[in-house]
Amino acid sequence: MWRAIPLVIAWTLIVSSVLAQSPCTSDANEVVAAIYGQILERQPDRGSRIFMYDIASGRGTVRRNVAEIALSREHQERFLWPGVAEAAFRATRNARPDNGQVEAAVQALSSGRAQLSDVVASFAADEAMSATPPIRVLLLYTRLLNREPDDAAPRYEQVAERMSISRLAQLIVQSPEYAERVGPHGVPKFNPVVTYGAPVRVLYRHLLGREPEENGLRGAAEFAAQRGLRALIPYFLSSEEYMIRFGENRVPGPGAGSVAYCGPG
Repeated sequence: MWRAIPLVIAWTLIVSSVLAQSPCTSDANEVVAAIYGQILERQPDRGSRIFMYDIASGRGTVRRNVAEIALSREHQERFLWPGVAEAAFRATRNARPDNGQVEAAVQALSSGRAQLSDVVASFAADEAMSATPPIRVLLLYTRLLNREPDDAAPRYEQVAERMSISRLAQLIVQSPEYAERVGPHGVPKFNPVVTYGAPVRVLYRHLLGREPEENGLRGAAEFAAQRGLRALIPYFLSSEEYMIRFGENRVPGPGAGSVAYCGPG
């Protein structure tokens, strides 16, 4: 059962930063440029016009646009999934991946074409395919369930022969045992902080403008393990800390100088 994991708030620092915040601007272009710089760490491009119009027309708040950009494929692909994909490979294969293996997994995850369990199955299947047939099923059991095959092994061997090793790996990660041991958002030999620590740190910097404290890092990583990495973004943006510091129309960022939108001039 999922439970709320509160973000830890340094109240003294937050209150002082709120009191010292810079004045707002009526320039929607300035606001969008600040969002792009904070979330994507780059300048706006032609694609940013829709966000500028959304803010200037009053159809969307700064917080809503921050959410859309943070959930964009670019943000996920560049900042969130690479560390998770590498951690998944290391946990599954006990080896260091090459860039191509991580890149393919990141693209599948950021586009929504795959869940983390699908990526884990693919990593295990690729290794098993390179082994000799007698040990392929053994290798999948060891990598995905951390144990040797049982009485179901002959049936799984038939599946591997009739269908494919990839299909067998998928059946294993879809099994009740895998769900109980690992779950769709975990990896074999699962440690939430090892798997999700890198993207959690990024989201703290991008959405709260600070580094995480130890309890916050662990709590957010456990949340991602329970609900999925994408669910962390609305979780951060609806947190008490975010609403106190930035509210609906201030761009998140470090310190007290972040840009706020006060409506068209």
